[in-house]
Amino acid sequence: MGKRYERVAEVGTGTGAIAIAAYRTFRPSLLLATDISPYAVRIARRNLPPEVQVVRCHGLCSPGPWDLAIMNPPYLPVGREEDGCEGWLSAAWAGEGVMEELVKEALSSSRELLLVYSSLSPYKPLGLNSIRLGSERYFFEELVVELIWKG
Repeated sequence: MGKRYERVAEVGTGTGAIAIAAYRTFRPSLLLATDISPYAVRIARRNLPPEVQVVRCHGLCSPGPWDLAIMNPPYLPVGREEDGCEGWLSAAWAGEGVMEELVKEALSSSRELLLVYSSLSPYKPLGLNSIRLGSERYFFEELVVELIWKG
């Protein structure tokens, strides 16, 4: 039998696809899905079961404690000042300078973090207690999934 996660939070839920998978896999007593985009929050609320709390905010926006935080954050190497967007739209799409901040926040309020990142990302979770769970190569990048924990 695998680990039990009673309190799970997904940061940057988008359409809610990963939150749906977490809901079905872990059956947590509390599942929180957050996103900075009001459009993503609207779509996630439509896609997720009513038991899942969907909140518009930047990052986790709840101190926890969480058993597991899940993140597939913006990881493309585009700075906020370079993407031509401002405010929440910039934070939703530009990865540079955002990912490290989100990882620190998630680890400070959760026991473990499931992180998806790209080989194109300037941020790598080096120096953290982690294990690579898998990866998949595409013609221009490799997507990596790591489990990170406090140590």
